[in-house]
Amino acid sequence: EKTLREIAEVLPKGSKITTLQDKKVAVDPETASYCESKNVGLQHMEGDTMDRDKLEEIGAAKSDCIVCLFDSSAASNTEDTTDSELITTIQALGQMNFQKVVKRPRLVSMVHSRQTLKLIKGATEEAGLVADFILANELESGALVQVLMDPDLEKVFNEVLSPNSKELLSLQSGKVLDQDYPGFSADYLYTDKRLKVSFQQIQTCARRNGQIAIGLILDNPMGEDKVVLIPEMQTEFELGAQDRVVVIGDF
Repeated sequence: EKTLREIAEVLPKGSKITTLQDKKVAVDPETASYCESKNVGLQHMEGDTMDRDKLEEIGAAKSDCIVCLFDSSAASNTEDTTDSELITTIQALGQMNFQKVVKRPRLVSMVHSRQTLKLIKGATEEAGLVADFILANELESGALVQVLMDPDLEKVFNEVLSPNSKELLSLQSGKVLDQDYPGFSADYLYTDKRLKVSFQQIQTCARRNGQIAIGLILDNPMGEDKVVLIPEMQTEFELGAQDRVVVIGDF
């Protein structure tokens, strides 16, 4: 329910959230009220999340984004079980009718085992979907170790992950740099032109927008994008319009 409220927090007004669960779950009044206050529709449906017909029924093919969540408290949910169910769900999604869909939905999900991640990515490619996966165990253990080393970080993690706090955002470089480099987005978006700029200059631009730059996601059309976190201020980068700046701040 907390996840639903956090999703509703960032959705545009008039959006709709539809959940599909294996067992019938009563609507949480607080969550329903919160979604209503944000002008976001909320619908709960019961059914097999690995059944193509059921996915078609809830309109998954026409959605903007599909988020796969797992009940971590369920005794049957082991790493192998949840990841194998995710693969089956992805295969079912790939079998849906996308003929009248302009753009296929994006898939976002937790993955519990690094060993199955390659299989999951392969299933996603076969299904023709664009997806983002988060290794849950590594994310949780990484945060746990940092909190063990410095207990005060617990407050920081809770604040950063709170829907009411400043957001951790990745913005197109033009949105950060346009004020100091007018026309950057327009001039660089469809060309190979690059702008040589130091991280100090990027940070200065971000601060003018009320944000703090903490890194970059450098576009790599041939493979995985490169993530650079907390580079030295004097480090120079040659940015294109497809590169992104990671900031803490507001939209």
